[in-house]
Amino acid sequence: MEEVTSHPTELRKMLDAAIAAQASDLHLTVGVPVIFRVDGKLLAAPHEVVLTGERVTKLVKSVLLPRQ
Repeated sequence: MEEVTSHPTELRKMLDAAIAAQASDLHLTVGVPVIFRVDGKLLAAPHEVVLTGERVTKLVKSVLLPRQ
């Protein structure tokens, strides 16, 4: 089993905020802020800026194994 060396702290903070908001989903889309789905409605996460392609890539790669 490969060891994941990066620490996805930024993504963890987003997930913690989604849990606090009672969101069922966390959407990461280039060109818009982080979005939560709460009670079937899409809501912008508070205090989030528009996501860049580079930031989304880093967030996703922070939880993947190197071969993925």
